[in-house]
Amino acid sequence: MLRLSLRLTLTVLLLLGGCDQSPTGRTQVTLIPEQQMAAIGERTFAELLQTQPLVTDKAVREEIACITRALVEALPPPRGEWSVAVFQDPSPNAFALPGGKIGVNSDLLEVARTPDQLAAVIAHEIAHVRADHGNERLTQQLAVQGGLLLVDLLAEDPGSLGHEV
Repeated sequence: MLRLSLRLTLTVLLLLGGCDQSPTGRTQVTLIPEQQMAAIGERTFAELLQTQPLVTDKAVREEIACITRALVEALPPPRGEWSVAVFQDPSPNAFALPGGKIGVNSDLLEVARTPDQLAAVIAHEIAHVRADHGNERLTQQLAVQGGLLLVDLLAEDPGSLGHEV
């Protein structure tokens, strides 16, 4: 039991060590190193570029690139390197990934009809990355998985919580 108490104390200390503050001043727990999050974003984006069709209309790609460039240039430091791709996708959506990767789905152009509207959506996605929301979400998922593992370990009959072996 003493060993379990020590482990729980160490876990709490590690979690507190990962406390950070978002740009809005909200406290958040982010345990994954920034470089690792960037690598995850870059791998995911590379996979999307290989598996999803891209918009071939040069004017559309240039408009999105111009909007993105203007937004990135307006960011406070650190700005980082950002790249954007326009995917042929019927979902009116956009996303941004750690590592400075932005994706815009083609049908967003049907909903956001002006450059200002497109800029608002892309800026919103950039803000998620700048606020480290991906790291926060991944940390939460890892904490839940760790908690379930701990409950399973403490159960009288390990594996009885639905974890088939």
